[in-house]
Amino acid sequence: FGDPMSFWRDHMPAGMYLRSNWAASHIADPRGKLTLDHYKADAGREFTQPVPLRHFVEYGEWYQQRAVPELRRCQVSLIEKIENGFKIRLSDGQVVKSRRVVVATGISPFPWMPKELEGHPKSHVTHSSDHSDLTRFRGRQVLVVGSGQSALDLARLLKALDAQVEVVARQTEIRWVGENAWLHKLGLISWCLYSSFDVGPAGLSRLVGFPNLFRRLPRILQDPISARSIRPAGTGWQRPQLAGVPMTLGCRVMSSEVKGDQIHLKLSNGTERLVDHVIVGTGYNVDAGRSVPLDS
Repeated sequence: FGDPMSFWRDHMPAGMYLRSNWAASHIADPRGKLTLDHYKADAGREFTQPVPLRHFVEYGEWYQQRAVPELRRCQVSLIEKIENGFKIRLSDGQVVKSRRVVVATGISPFPWMPKELEGHPKSHVTHSSDHSDLTRFRGRQVLVVGSGQSALDLARLLKALDAQVEVVARQTEIRWVGENAWLHKLGLISWCLYSSFDVGPAGLSRLVGFPNLFRRLPRILQDPISARSIRPAGTGWQRPQLAGVPMTLGCRVMSSEVKGDQIHLKLSNGTERLVDHVIVGTGYNVDAGRSVPLDS
């Protein structure tokens, strides 16, 4: 049950490109027959890395039609525990029973917003996941909060719309990935340094590429390795396209107040901003307990 690719289709901005490399952008299948390469050949599409959002959405729908054709496009409204299993109530009013339930609802219900920007109407403050179409911001003053791929890609797209955009981030520098392609062309040396999924820096990338090994490490090692491997960063190919975009780093929003059609911000460096809109690109804070309505 569900709506395939709805997160990518409805909560990502048009014109976006995936941060992940080619190998990490395949949707997993045991036989390896439903990769991006197979989709390109079957659908007659021509694209390379970075993968355009629209092609990734089409790829996911193509995958679903071949892997899970029996999918029903409706939502689960409630799951109740009963003897020998569960009773599942659907949004269309139907009830089905199952001995087991797998919840794979993704991260769309869990956008994270700094408390200093909470409580404002969406006419003034939104999360990056609120936008599939950014054209409403053409020519407007927009402040983007964050230094990861979501925030930086938003800034790139907004600049292309002639918006007056500024990036504000707590990080003291913008980190770029994929700028040293030669490190991945050294044969065995590259294999030892990087997994094919290209998550994390040299060395750690190979370790986190073996999840069954990584999970056996003590938590005192897992936490710092995880933080180092998935810290905010942007893809290097977009760096030239962000030239000229003001970036205020080592700084955060201390307070915010709606003033008419604009929002007034006070930053930790002592400066202030008055802009038309704030878009928060600070990621997600997943709470598995809220992923699906469960009857207690």
